[in-house]
This record gives sequence, C-alpha cells and structure tokens, in this order.
Amino acid sequence: MTSITPTSTSPLLGDRAALIERMVANSSGRVSAEEASTQVAQSERDQLLFIGLQEALSSGRLKIPDGAAIAERLQSSRLDAFSSHPGPITISAMNVDSAIGAQSTLTGGDLKNLSLYMDHLRSGVHLASQVKSEVTFFGTWGEDKYTNNVEEYIGWLQSAMQALPATNKP
Repeated sequence: MTSITPTSTSPLLGDRAALIERMVANSSGRVSAEEASTQVAQSERDQLLFIGLQEALSSGRLKIPDGAAIAERLQSSRLDAFSSHPGPITISAMNVDSAIGAQSTLTGGDLKNLSLYMDHLRSGVHLASQVKSEVTFFGTWGEDKYTNNVEEYIGWLQSAMQALPATNKP
C-alpha cells in the first residue's frame, strides 16, 4: 500500500524566496540575496543535469560502451538505495516554476529534456513502491498548489510548458 502524506524534505520545495531569505540570514552577512538566488538556481540546474544524465543512461538513450550494463546498475542502485532507506520514502519534486526555469536556463529555452525529469520521477515512485509499502510523492506549483500524485505533477509540468511562448517550446 502506498501512503500519501504531504511532507517537505527538499530545500527546493515550497517558497523559494523564503529559502533565499534563510540562506542570507544564516550566512551572517557573507551571502547577499542575489548570490543566494544564484546558488539556488545553480543547484536546480545541477539537479536537472544529473537526473537527465542518469535517466539517459538508464534508458539507453546515451550511447556509451556497455550502456545496458550501466543502465541496469543504475536501476539496481536506486532499488538498493530505496530498500536500505530506513522508514517511509519521500520523493520530492522541484517546484514546477523552478524546474521549467532551470531547464530553460540550462538549455537556452529548449525544454524537451524536461521529459527526462518526468521519467525520473515516475520511475522513482515505481521503484520505491516495489521495495517499500510507504512511499510519498510531493510536488508543488507556485506557493499554494501541491500534490501527492506524480501524474498530476507531470501534468502541471506539461501545462506549464504549453503556456510558454512558441520560441521556448520543444
């Protein structure tokens, strides 16, 4: 059985402005709001890049020697990580606006690789559910819209992509 409970464990969830404010406050004046915002944006871009690489490897879209063995090991390592995780598993997605912004910045406006992020979330929930009975997904859009359903979150990503000007669409 999959348990759905709203929890927030990722710094990328929720109010981005509050996260930046906390970073500035915790730095004792060493980090400005602009620097904190840049750090958060870079972290989001790095996360999407890593997820894209991981999914490209695991799906076989990235052609390197022995890609099938690497893809199998990646999936196996995710299963191992989920099965060895104590207690319930929470899979937290980036805020839709942050995911769109980070991918757009990373690729110069080309959002077609955002589908890799969608695949990563779907497969994560699926794999986690294979080894744990309590799996929680949490995704947000803006400051007041959240879901515990990965498919609803993916629909939000697709809606946000459709709302962009034609020059930014895949």
